[in-house]
Amino acid sequence: MEDNALIFDQFTADNPFISTSSSLPWENKSPDLQQLNSEVSAEIEQLILAKRREPSLPLAGLIFGITGTGKTHMLSRILRKLRKNAWKIIFVAVRTFINPKRIYQELLSEIMLSMNRQHSEGRTQFDMLMDEVMNAYHEHRIDDTFTSVDATNLKFYLKRDLQGIDKNFLKCILLYLGTDDRIAKENILEWLREGLDEEDSQALGLPLREAAEMDDTACDIFAKNVIISLGSLLAYAHIPMIICFDELDSMKHNKELVEVWGDSLSFMVNTISGVLPLCFIKREIWDDVFRPVLNLSIVQRLESNKMTMKGCTVDQAKQIIHDRIADKFPDSAEEKYNWLLSRMANTLTEGISPREVFRLARQALRDPDTDPIDSIKEAYDDESSKIQSEPHSWPPSSEHLTTALREWLASHEGWTLLGGYGKHIKLMGTFGGKTFAFCSTAPKSASTATASANECCKYLDDTPISSCVYVMDDRAYKPTWLKFREKLSEFRSKGGRVLELDDSSRTDWYALASLVNRITSGNVNIYSISGSRTAQLQDAQAFIRSLDLVPGMFPKSSTYTPMPELRKPEPPKPEPPKIDPDALKIAVMSVLKASPMNILGTEKTLSLLAGKGFGISREDLLAFVNMHKDSFRAYPAKNGNDVVISLRQ
Repeated sequence: MEDNALIFDQFTADNPFISTSSSLPWENKSPDLQQLNSEVSAEIEQLILAKRREPSLPLAGLIFGITGTGKTHMLSRILRKLRKNAWKIIFVAVRTFINPKRIYQELLSEIMLSMNRQHSEGRTQFDMLMDEVMNAYHEHRIDDTFTSVDATNLKFYLKRDLQGIDKNFLKCILLYLGTDDRIAKENILEWLREGLDEEDSQALGLPLREAAEMDDTACDIFAKNVIISLGSLLAYAHIPMIICFDELDSMKHNKELVEVWGDSLSFMVNTISGVLPLCFIKREIWDDVFRPVLNLSIVQRLESNKMTMKGCTVDQAKQIIHDRIADKFPDSAEEKYNWLLSRMANTLTEGISPREVFRLARQALRDPDTDPIDSIKEAYDDESSKIQSEPHSWPPSSEHLTTALREWLASHEGWTLLGGYGKHIKLMGTFGGKTFAFCSTAPKSASTATASANECCKYLDDTPISSCVYVMDDRAYKPTWLKFREKLSEFRSKGGRVLELDDSSRTDWYALASLVNRITSGNVNIYSISGSRTAQLQDAQAFIRSLDLVPGMFPKSSTYTPMPELRKPEPPKPEPPKIDPDALKIAVMSVLKASPMNILGTEKTLSLLAGKGFGISREDLLAFVNMHKDSFRAYPAKNGNDVVISLRQ
């Protein structure tokens, strides 16, 4: 019999409960409890079978449930069962939407990301779809003796059988089928997703497409046409596509985003063949936020197939623990199981979620002399692990980089957010009496990259007392972009700072963006001996502050402060009165015109403005002046201790 210390050490070295979630059902290899939520999985199976029999049926599923009830495990069971019966199914996991004006572009991006993931013998879901397209093509051909891919014949038959297929989408299909080059295949799908640079587009014979630089309306029309064409191709090949929306909770504070998502869902259900949307959401958020906003017809469509995922019974929770231990320690599972269960005492209760079972098991395996692991860090580590194992799922993204940067800056006391400057500098702010600007882009072309660097140079020319940081995910930039490299060198010569994100540092940025979304969705809980509650972004600030996203910008925290015991949240501080920018501009002009040579130092300007009823900080004043460069100038005083403000002549 092993002693307690040895068992504890073995669990510490190889903890069966560390990883509790997987974003991709086909990659989920953890032990699963087959009977958990079996009624829900059976209903979803029936929807998939109905969609396969009749692709044009307007179907969708609405699944209620709390976080961690085993959605990925359940979907994994369904996919394994259907694929075991030789059924071809495509699965798409959609992360949260960000821009309501580009809802179809964001949906298309998520679809193409999922379809380009390699999951079986180096093949992607798009490869599987192409196999079935060719099978259908041969079935529909009169000349059955023809076996090779003839592009002319294929184009003719697809245009005939798929009325209205988008010509660029059809060209991409023909290009994909006509090459064995994996890089070329990835470029084709990337062109559909968000575009390529001039060189790669030309090599494929495709027009230049850069979604980020397109007009919102034009971009969404293109994406919508591609999605319609993809749906026709799915129906042609008799393959259903499951589109899983499992981060809807994060949209609860954005009514416009909920409305346009509802419109896109209605479009998918009623217009696109072969697509089955599955919407996972908390019941209370559906009732309070989504249901009152969405069109009645889509509400009725979803609620006609609504299901509820439940937690575990105590026996099921124990079975989950046993199966996880047996998977790691098959020769000593019973002894370790009994040892761990005795440490967990009476913590398992009816209705507990599988994720909570794993958390309680991890808690029981901690050394009692150590501090509890902070739930925020645990969630961050989980997201970081996913990104490291699935880097393809996190392509260069300006939105994700900006989200991470905004929350990281906001976690530092004394930082004031000012908004953007121009087209590429999306964040500005002040800290310690200094103004900072940040450009975090993920360009698809050399021209866009050069334009972003040029804007940063112009910013430094216009505001010489400020600092500018250019954040670049190195995967998005090519060494052959010589003009961009020259402009970046010029930016450095003006005092600008370039932060190139490599494999290591990049993970921190995208993991933080994912953590922010997970918290916003209500999918992180804070635990303590006195209970639990849903985490808020302010709970994560101490941990976020400990990350060193922009090395050297802020004093590095050696450690983050563990979350305190649960307590009632402090009442929110009253917001300072808002200042009318037009009135402030008039007031600044007034005090400058009344001064000799229309020039004043900032301290004197602040004093005179206060006498006029404008309570404004030095940082906000300088930022205001910089935003109104057509009327004012700001430059260092000769003594170097102040900043001078003057009227532009």
